[in-house]
Amino acid sequence: AMELADGYRAAGVPVVAGGIFTSLMPDVIAPHVDAICIGEGEGIWPKILEDFRNGCMKPVYRAAEAFDLKTAPVPRYDLYLDWVDDLRDSGKSINPSVDFPLQLSRGCPMGCSHCVVPHYMGPKLRLFPPEHIRACFEAFNSYGGRRGATLTEDTTILPARAVQQHLIDVAKACEDIETEIAYIGSGPEFIHMAPQSFWDSMSSLNVHMVYLMFGFGHTSRDSTSMNATPKAIAHAVETVKIIADHGMEVYGSFSIGHDTEDESVADRVLEICHKGKVEVAEFAVATPYPGTRAWKK
Repeated sequence: AMELADGYRAAGVPVVAGGIFTSLMPDVIAPHVDAICIGEGEGIWPKILEDFRNGCMKPVYRAAEAFDLKTAPVPRYDLYLDWVDDLRDSGKSINPSVDFPLQLSRGCPMGCSHCVVPHYMGPKLRLFPPEHIRACFEAFNSYGGRRGATLTEDTTILPARAVQQHLIDVAKACEDIETEIAYIGSGPEFIHMAPQSFWDSMSSLNVHMVYLMFGFGHTSRDSTSMNATPKAIAHAVETVKIIADHGMEVYGSFSIGHDTEDESVADRVLEICHKGKVEVAEFAVATPYPGTRAWKK
């Protein structure tokens, strides 16, 4: 991104940078751009454009407060869909059933050592109104063809009643329209406390798969640590089976490389996948993202 910014500026094109890295490491980005946006962009971007048009763009713009999700417009999904269709028309191979990432919330109170969400979006959980989620699904459906979504959530892993109830409320808001969801993110702690009403709601939303994240909560990390007990591993396997019993597949996501793990973590991950019959999995190294506690440590 910094190379691209340097190239555009050399050609006389003004450049603005925003997003997670810019917000957490502004001093690194600033020399390569004309202006930086620190924090969520929705509340700042109109001001940046206004100043640009008036020839008085400042070097730094900072969000004074968290963006009010109740005022968020439905994104222009058609812009992306047009791009997908153009790509398909060019003869390139592309999956016609594109799944769109759909946010349900922003912010998180957990403060996990290697997570950027509390630093970038704040430590308070903010929920998009169910009516907004419905409008997003309606936008998908209005374009034609099979248009599904992935609920790419950082906070659906939270074992909190408010998060569960929000998902149930979203399902109720969408009960009379067609929805299709490739997967929803979750964690073992959430799965074990989820009531039947949650599973019924996921069924009504037509959720195909649960993106099950290991390595964030203490319970799931215990199952892969070097001191893992048979009970902890059995708990992880039971989590997978709970999801399967509700008619959904498991997409296992294993964050490894924590201080409590050594090379033997691979054996325990494979044991969990084998006993739980996990057929799809990904493996992420616990990374000290800039600005997080792990980065500073």
